[in-house]
This record gives sequence, C-alpha cells and structure tokens, in this order.
Amino acid sequence: WIHGKIIDIMKDLAVYNCKCSLKSSGKKYTYICHVLKDNDENICLIDRLPRQRLFDAIRQNCSYEHLKYLIESNQLDVLSFKDLVLEEAIKAANYGALLWLQEHASLNLGTICDSHGGGLLHRIARSTHSHRFFEIHKLMRDKTPSINLTSYDNLKINFLEHKNDKGQTFLFD
Repeated sequence: WIHGKIIDIMKDLAVYNCKCSLKSSGKKYTYICHVLKDNDENICLIDRLPRQRLFDAIRQNCSYEHLKYLIESNQLDVLSFKDLVLEEAIKAANYGALLWLQEHASLNLGTICDSHGGGLLHRIARSTHSHRFFEIHKLMRDKTPSINLTSYDNLKINFLEHKNDKGQTFLFD
C-alpha cells in the first residue's frame, strides 16, 4: 500500500487522481497516480477499522486473495463472526468471500439451507448481484482452490456446470 491523498475525482470517467510520495535513496519523489477501480483492493480509507474494511471488501466483490490478505494482515478472528461474513457474502454474491469461508473457516457450503429448503445457489440467485458469483465461478471452474458445490444427480459435475452444459444459462439472468 502506498499512502496518498485524493486530489481530484474525474466523475465522468470514475477515476481518482491521487498525489503520492515515495522515498528512495534518501530522496523524496512526488507523483500523480490514477486509480481506475473504486474498491478496497485499489483504494481505501486509511481510518477504517479492519472489520469495516473486510465488510466493505465483501460488498465491493473484492477477490479471494485480497480478502485473505485483509484477514491475515489484520489478524482478524473471522471465526467469531463468520455467520455475519456468510450472510454478507451471500447478499453480495461474493465468490471470493464464500471461497475463503470454505477454505479457512471449514464451512461446508453444500450444507447451507434457508428456511424454504433452498441451498446456497438458491440464496445467491435471490441476490441482486448473483451474476458476479456465476461469472467468477465459471472463470474459476478449473482452478484451485474453488468452491466445492454438491454434485447434481450423482453426476461428476456440479449444478452450475450441468446447467451451462445444457445451455440453460438464461436461468442465471
């Protein structure tokens, strides 16, 4: 992270112009940088508490790697409030947050059930941001780690892969 000060916001382009300073070999250098993405991975408030930053990052759909960095570098005990993290991750349809919960909080995402008997995918589908989850899941399909959803009709593929293979992607709209 480089500390800087926002000196201009180009609203029409959604770009922040920031003035930053670096020291190298005893010399101080000042330069202007442009921040093109307005999420916690690229720009954040310096006075935010780590827990607030984590929830901001989940809402802003930040990556698994960034969420892992936030949690580890701030030594957050997420296990003590993992239910809140799970609810926020589902509401934001944040693949990275759900993946972190699966990999580091030993949460079996296949066992999640709502009061109507629907599973994780049903809950994500009700999110206004559901497209985020499905787009990232498709990209992460062959990568490790990835979200382990229960198999569909005892096939060796998960529910999303089955619907994609059948050409039923309209169901995700």
